[in-house]
Amino acid sequence: HSVTVGAHPPASTYEMLADFLILGMVLWLISGPFKRRPGMAFFAFLNVYAVMRFLVSYLRVDSAGTVLTDVTVPQLVSLIVVALSIPVAALFWRRGPSDRGPAEAASPAGRVQVRRT
Repeated sequence: HSVTVGAHPPASTYEMLADFLILGMVLWLISGPFKRRPGMAFFAFLNVYAVMRFLVSYLRVDSAGTVLTDVTVPQLVSLIVVALSIPVAALFWRRGPSDRGPAEAASPAGRVQVRRT
């Protein structure tokens, strides 16, 4: 491991702040626009987080080694995640909004629900 001497940007702080913004975005998505679209908030999180991680990796001094030209391993993983998740998200989007309401509460374990007529 190498030790970096000198001033460098606080990448972990930027990443933490971006994580909180992403959390806020996901909470807003599941309570609003994607309320009836199961899985879409997850794919939004996956893509936004991967893009954020790709960008923050430019600031990190601990990202060891490059794979292609100047692309680090975390950046390559981020590119793969985005490339694979966008087509799957498109499939989920085509399914349309869900007509199902909130799930019914499960009965406690070990008990059988009896309907009386």
